[in-house]
Amino acid sequence: MLLQIILAVTAALTAGAVPSPQQAKPGGTPKCRFSPTYTQAQILQDPNPFISDVLYWEGKFHQNNVSYNTYNGMSYDGTLLDEITGLATAKHPFSAASKESLQIMLYAHAIAGSAQAAQFLSPENPAAASGMAIDIMTLKLKTYLQFNQTYPGFGGFLPWYTGDSQDIVPTWDWVNRVPALDNGYVSMSNGCNTVKS
Repeated sequence: MLLQIILAVTAALTAGAVPSPQQAKPGGTPKCRFSPTYTQAQILQDPNPFISDVLYWEGKFHQNNVSYNTYNGMSYDGTLLDEITGLATAKHPFSAASKESLQIMLYAHAIAGSAQAAQFLSPENPAAASGMAIDIMTLKLKTYLQFNQTYPGFGGFLPWYTGDSQDIVPTWDWVNRVPALDNGYVSMSNGCNTVKS
């Protein structure tokens, strides 16, 4: 019986029996729970509307005390959300270089003029995204430099850190080591974001 239900749902999705997307007009706000309004066939035919909706709503995560600290520009590991309201409930005040690499790549794309990165960072004012990214990266660099001055033994690498104050500090369990994989991500993000003139 379960197999029949799965086959019926798959056939309905493939045939487009699910309602077509109820997208907002250009410049409007897309529906929050938008994914059920798309079929797999629609996404494969033209992924841009789906990507646009994902970037808009995922961009809501990019805010102070949710994904990063506006006082030092540093990322947080994540924030738990209430599954009914979608509101933030508990922040993970710690993070690592792997999360930093994602932010660095996003900001580099915004500075380079990517419309998609701008939609994520500043959907209401995409023209402000580049300046916003530069400001955050400036704070982030100051924080990195202060960390390196305070903790020279890490050799310029980041351990897991607590970042909910002005300065970042190693978490209690990473005071004498660094995660190689996470720091490798930062190195790769810096290499991938090299702008050729």
